[in-house]
Amino acid sequence: MSRLEVVILTKNEEAHIEDVLTSLDGLDCHVLIVDSGSTDSTLEICEKYGAEIVFYEYVTEAKTRNWVLAERADVDWILFLDADERLTPELNKELRELPDPSDGVVGFYIRREMWFLGRPLRYGGHQNNYLLHLLHPPVSQVVEQTRTLEYVNVEGQTGRLKHHMIHENKKPLRDWVMKHDFYAQREAEDRRSGVKRDKSVTEGRARAFTHKHVLSRLPPLLLPFAFFIYRYFLRFGFLDGRVGFIYYVMHDFWYPTLIAAKLVELEVYPAGDDEGS
Repeated sequence: MSRLEVVILTKNEEAHIEDVLTSLDGLDCHVLIVDSGSTDSTLEICEKYGAEIVFYEYVTEAKTRNWVLAERADVDWILFLDADERLTPELNKELRELPDPSDGVVGFYIRREMWFLGRPLRYGGHQNNYLLHLLHPPVSQVVEQTRTLEYVNVEGQTGRLKHHMIHENKKPLRDWVMKHDFYAQREAEDRRSGVKRDKSVTEGRARAFTHKHVLSRLPPLLLPFAFFIYRYFLRFGFLDGRVGFIYYVMHDFWYPTLIAAKLVELEVYPAGDDEGS
């Protein structure tokens, strides 16, 4: 039987961690919690479920995941989950019958169903959001395009699992806003310094190319309108109702606008650059 390790990155995730851990019930796996300084009850909950806990200082998600891949290179499969993601029962069962990586497939895409304010988003492109989250460590690497955008590269064949996982952030909207303000600052700084990653990637190849060669060259204040029109109208996001409207306005208009505003701020006050990060 193939050895499976589930890796969950955490920092103050008491609102989510029990849901993801209970979704692993019945799955023969080792659970590794990579924590970057939780001060709430996250670690107590993880200990209750018997998970192994290690501490790793957060710099970027890509650096953390690459550290895990190097440290756990002897396992057959690593499944990366965010704390606000969880398995469906169907996916749990499917993961019990993973093939041996020597059979040829060394990475699996998993469809992620996005939930927002208690409801799934069925349109806007979220219905077909496949992520390369199940990896054979020796041939896998996470490539940073910017500190907020990373993609997986594997040396070998990939496949798709039949069943999906769920992504649902249950923290208050103020936390969502604060997190995206942090992301926007980093994204603006990286765009200003130039997107200079040239490594090939397996996951999101088209998105990576588009971001580097198209989006990064468009006027930043044009992007929020383009993103919102694409998601909300061209990909039928309006069919997701009022919750969808809130999400697409916040994620696909407000967030790109915030990045653009911070780019302008860096032009006006260049001393604000965080060159050391």
